[in-house]
Amino acid sequence: VILDTTCGVGPFTVPAAKAGCKVYANDLNPKCAEYTRMNCRLNKISEDNLPRVYCMDAREFVRRSQRKDVVGGDGSMGGPVLFDHAVINLPASGLEFVDAFRGAFDRTVWQGRSLPYVHCYTFVGKQDMETQMQTSDAGGEDPSGGA
Repeated sequence: VILDTTCGVGPFTVPAAKAGCKVYANDLNPKCAEYTRMNCRLNKISEDNLPRVYCMDAREFVRRSQRKDVVGGDGSMGGPVLFDHAVINLPASGLEFVDAFRGAFDRTVWQGRSLPYVHCYTFVGKQDMETQMQTSDAGGEDPSGGA
């Protein structure tokens, strides 16, 4: 189960749903939500696996996904949503939304279950990349995770 908090037009939502994942997608921009739905249809995602697409602030989306009484524009989320991965695909400012997950999980609901991974996609500036490369060249840990 994937929670795509800032789905845009669906670059993560569509392939995940096509691969059989249950996806809850969201974007603040109503046109993006509309085009995510359209891209799901154009990519022939089966009716029984169509992502639920919402249009609200990402922080509110995360909060609502964990409530039991949630009804969004496309029907009930059936919360709390027990998801495995959350995606924040907002490269210029996505890191600003990571704090939305702090304190969002009810321990009694998530008991015995691993908390989800949060994937935040962002830009790395030239100066940051040069610093990482210098660290790697100096024998430090490889920032790319390689050997």
